[in-house]
Amino acid sequence: SAMELVDNLRSNCVSNGASFKWDHTQGEVSGMDFRASYRIEGPEVSVTVSSIPFFLSWGHLEREITKRAADYGIARMD
Repeated sequence: SAMELVDNLRSNCVSNGASFKWDHTQGEVSGMDFRASYRIEGPEVSVTVSSIPFFLSWGHLEREITKRAADYGIARMD
């Protein structure tokens, strides 16, 4: 479910020292030059990554998200 995905994201952020601000429909994640926001719309969660650390490439980030998608409950990525 959408809330399970958000709970997993929040848990990982907190355990890695990132800031996680949210309510039941939207939120923001930031820390170590990483910044993203998300919005919950029904059963779907849209995540927008706006900034990543200079040492991490966008391609690497996409591969990691794809590799861990099932762990986070991600069914579809666009």
